[in-house]
Parts: sequence; structure tokens; C-alpha cells
Amino acid sequence: MEKDYLSQNLKTIRNRWRLSQEEMAGLLRIESKGSKSAVVSNWERGINNPGIDYLLRLQDIARVDLNRLLRSYLAFEDIPPQPVLEKPYPLPGDRPPQQVREPETPYGELYDYRELVRVVKTLQEQVAKLESGNGKG
Repeated sequence: MEKDYLSQNLKTIRNRWRLSQEEMAGLLRIESKGSKSAVVSNWERGINNPGIDYLLRLQDIARVDLNRLLRSYLAFEDIPPQPVLEKPYPLPGDRPPQQVREPETPYGELYDYRELVRVVKTLQEQVAKLESGNGKG
């Protein structure tokens, strides 16, 4: 994972929404015993990376594909002017919703993180083959 892309994209998203680091931490529901804004600051400076649960939340509220978030720089135009707070699928720790909508992601119903990790690894392998020239058919 390229820390440069991710850290810059986190900062771009936060700046697009005109949020402080503390507000961004609240939006992502960061759980930390210390300063929550310090967690976001460390992510933006590339010192640490967010866990998969925070990346999935960010993908949902920014409507940005996880692959793009991790592998390319985002422009302001790529990000909605405000966070999208409707979730396409429930996240761990959420209260059971009254009614769950069908997912609106290209991945279908990914309720199991193990399945998401498997899909991501498969995609990374396919990209690596294409980049090395072995994926030509």
C-alpha cells in the first residue's frame, strides 16, 4: 500500500469537506484512548495507516472506490462536496437497522471482511499480472 497516496487522499477529503481533524475522527467513529485528532494527523502524515474498517467507512461516505483511494491521487472533483452518510451495507458494531438497503457497490454483498480481503488480494494479483505484461491474452 502506498502511504503517499492514502495520506494525501485523506487530507484532500478532509479539506474538501472543510473538517477539522477532530471532526473527521468523529465522522469515521475513531475509537482511541488518546487524542482522536492525533490519529487522523498520523494517517495524513503517513505515520500510520487506518484499519480496514475505517477505510470501508471512508469509502462509503466519500463514495470513492477503495482501490482509487489507495493507488491514485484524488482531485476535489472526485469527492462529493459533503459526506454521504447513508451506508450501502451495515458495518460491524452498528445497531441493527430497521431496514437494510441493497448494497450499491460493484462488489455486491460483502458483509464478511475475509471475503473483502480475498477479493482485494485477487484484484491485486490481477493488476500485478497486467503490469508485468503476463496478463496479455
